[in-house]
Amino acid sequence: MLLTLSTGVFGTEPLLGLIPRIQEAGFRRLEVVDRGEYCGHEEVLDDLTRRARDCEIELPNWHLIQESPFRETKQVSRATVDAMKRSMDRGSRIGARNHVLHWYHRFLDTGYDALWREIVDEWAEHAASLGVRLLMETVPDKPSNERYVPSAEIIEFVSGYPADVLSVCVDVNHSNLQESLPDVVHTVRERLVSLHISDNDGHAEKHWLPGQGVIDYPSLFEGLESVGFGGFFVLEVGQWCKEPHRLSEIKRLHELGVSLLETKRPPCAP
Repeated sequence: MLLTLSTGVFGTEPLLGLIPRIQEAGFRRLEVVDRGEYCGHEEVLDDLTRRARDCEIELPNWHLIQESPFRETKQVSRATVDAMKRSMDRGSRIGARNHVLHWYHRFLDTGYDALWREIVDEWAEHAASLGVRLLMETVPDKPSNERYVPSAEIIEFVSGYPADVLSVCVDVNHSNLQESLPDVVHTVRERLVSLHISDNDGHAEKHWLPGQGVIDYPSLFEGLESVGFGGFFVLEVGQWCKEPHRLSEIKRLHELGVSLLETKRPPCAP
């Protein structure tokens, strides 16, 4: 599996200056999260790409903006759909092949089914024109959602598109809340490209360090090995330390990731 770091771990810390520390810590792949500093300032992305290349760090994954297209008015909804395409443009600019997309249709009303398909059709067409692949991320179970969207529904939807245009990212911190992770892996196995790795208490999305919660990582790895998964293993933890930009902390996170991949179980929680 390909150990990868989500830039979301750094919060709002400017990424450009962190690249040398990320390299020194041992990471060689990043999933770059789209955020405000890039919108309208694409030259920042060019500098980021050059710095990453100089430090021999790959940028294979891009996390698209997180904003639902189901909005109050058609005008606002249209603006959000277009904003997602511009986010794809930015990810393509840094050379990221895989663009992580959230599943936004979480309504009980099946009347939204056709609209969601129409929206994704447009995004998929734009992704294909750029030569990038969208990865539909499995979703959390939240009180604000009308329903939990199971992995079987996601894979059925995704399978209606070419695999090089739309595949899957399993977020273990999301899917373990309602499903068995080995079952999820088996369900989406034909389209599984990437994993988001963190932990929780089994009741709500937390993005803790692996080992701080209840996720059964040995069982997850058994499931991954049974389907021959060799894709991206993205550490996506949040608020895991006070100063995530410090070299010592980035090294600690890298050591945790390496240990997790080698032993198939998280080290003791710090």
